[in-house]
Order: sequence, then structure tokens, then C-alpha cells
Amino acid sequence: MINRKLGRGGPDVGVIGLGTEYLVGQPRQEVVATLHEALDNGASYIDALYAYPEYRDNVGAGLKGRRDQAVIAGHIGAAVTDDGQYRKTSDTAECARFWDDLLTRLGIDYAEVAVLQWIDAARELRQAMKPGGILELAQRLKEQGKARLIGLSCHKVGIAREAVESGHLDMLMFPVNLAWNVIPGRNELLQDCAERGVGVVAMKPYAGSRLLAPREGRCLTPAQCLSYVLDQQGITCAVPGAKNAEEMRAALSYVTASATERDYGSVLAEYQEELRGNCVYCNHCLPCPAGIDIGYTLRRLDTARLQRAGGRRLSERKERLEFYYGADAPSFRSYRADTVSASACTECGACESRCPFEVEVIAKMRQAAELAGQG
Repeated sequence: MINRKLGRGGPDVGVIGLGTEYLVGQPRQEVVATLHEALDNGASYIDALYAYPEYRDNVGAGLKGRRDQAVIAGHIGAAVTDDGQYRKTSDTAECARFWDDLLTRLGIDYAEVAVLQWIDAARELRQAMKPGGILELAQRLKEQGKARLIGLSCHKVGIAREAVESGHLDMLMFPVNLAWNVIPGRNELLQDCAERGVGVVAMKPYAGSRLLAPREGRCLTPAQCLSYVLDQQGITCAVPGAKNAEEMRAALSYVTASATERDYGSVLAEYQEELRGNCVYCNHCLPCPAGIDIGYTLRRLDTARLQRAGGRRLSERKERLEFYYGADAPSFRSYRADTVSASACTECGACESRCPFEVEVIAKMRQAAELAGQG
């Protein structure tokens, strides 16, 4: 494994890490196998994003006896509703409880990084950094020995730049991938991080798996996607999501890939179009007041529309569907009986106000409800 230093005075980490969002709902043995595949091969940075009890318990099982091989990032602001949905919170007392729960369930005394989770608005950043806010909580966790570094996850260049320039961060978690190469100000942000010694952890290196989907008769490989990310200035490591050991091995193929296998130059121009308006199923839109699992519902919608496009050429299907669909999408027939129907949507707009990618969720919910009504 190739290693780089994580931020100011941080530990060395493998340039390939593991994003664990796709391990939610996976059997424990699959979670453990995926974590072991990562750690066995030097993919030391483990991003423990969610607060679901079963998910944390499973990640803890995978870390048992392997603590010295892992660099763990926990998130301040991740919470769970009473009915089990993801929820974001800025209440410091609640965040402190969920942090202690993280340490307990993972079986660790501290996490290397305390990440202020998903701050994409100026008011959120102000709230986080005000006296008594979650930044102060993160600083207190450092003083108590429950964390070593302070990070922040963000999707917006302007907000990320302001947070970095505050001087409080050791690490920034930011989306970097081929498809979003043209985001205005991104390169300046990465340069600023490099100059200030702020490590950058690149999330969404596959753009929600869409870059791995067949396109014009071919598809990018994980090695090409990760090569692009790790070639950008200031990047410490990339955290591709993997739902099983096989997908983790595919990400690790970057390490042994030849220069030819890593080359992405011939396809870079084809992915200049940003995925704005297209769901990457990250569930930052939750919680839904009506209890709808929005990411799951939109994956089913996207898959159903793709299947109903029939035998059209790929470019024609893409134009009709108006999105870059991913390989990791559920079958239209994989309906979960316990999932609240899209028809329950009240069109309150809470999801759209939270979405980092400006997805027209309400319109898509109408389409999903109509499609479900057609059987």
C-alpha cells in the first residue's frame, strides 16, 4: 500500500481507504470480511459514517483485534430517529452521546478523526463554529483523548473554503471524481488545503457507482477512477464505498495496477458534465417526515426507468432517463414490503432543502408513485 500523511501531525494512512455506507444492512460476516480485506491490504482509513446500532456493532466486530491497523473517522452530527432513520443533529449533548456510543460499539477508546458531518450552508458552518457548537465539542473530545484530529465533510466549495480558512481543521472530506472535474473553485480549494496542511479525504470517487457503469460500450475501472482522484493535489486518500470484500478488492487493484491500467486521460473529457440534479443515493435528504427511504426509492425508480427503456442504444437511454445511472442499483422487483410508498410524500420540500446535488426529489417521488401504480 502507498501511504500519505493525514493532515497536520496526523498518522500515515493508505491512499485507499474504506467508506462504509454500503455496509449498512449487510450481514455481519460480510461486514467483517470487507473490513478485513481492507485492513489486510493496508487500506487503513475507515470512515464510520452512520449511527445505526447494528451497523456500528458490525463494524466493531470487524475491528476486533485489528485496532492497531485502523485509522478511524467518526462523525459528529450523525444520529438516528426513533423509527430507525438517519438524522443529522447539531445538539452537542446528543452528539456527545452518539460519539460515546460509537466508541463503545466499535470497541475503541478513541477515533483518530472527529468529522463535523455534512456542513453545506453558511448558517450551518456558523452554528457549528459558534461557542457551544459542535466544533467546540470536537475540541473537547480531543482534550479528553476521545479524538485526535478534527475534520469536516462538505459538498460545497465556498463553504469548504471558509471552513479550511478558519484554521480549525486538520482534515476535509470532499467529493472528488472524474465526473465533477469542472466544479468551479475546486482546484483552488485543494491547493489551499495543501498549503495549510489540511489533509483531504476524497469521498464519492466513483460518483455513486455511476462511473463504473457501462457507457458507450465500455466502462471505467476502479483503478482509473482512483488514479484520477489520487493524482489531484492535496488528496491524502480516497474512500470508495464497498458492500463486500470483492468490491474492496476491486478498489485495492489500484495499488498493483500498471500505468496503462491506471490511465484515464482518454475519457476525462467525456465526464466533464457534472451530475448536478442526479441522485447519488447518499441519503443526506433524510429524515423524511413521512418515513420514506428516499435513496432506496429513487434507486428503484432509476432502475425501473432504465429497464423500461428496452433495447435502445445507451446514448438514447441516457438522454431519456436524464441521469448517469449506476451499476449498483436495485432491481425494480426488489421491493421491500416494509418500505413506505412514494405516494406517502407530502411534498413538504424538506428533502430538497437538504440535498447537496439539487435533485428534484418531489417530482421524482411523483414519478415513483405513478410507476408503482402501474405495477
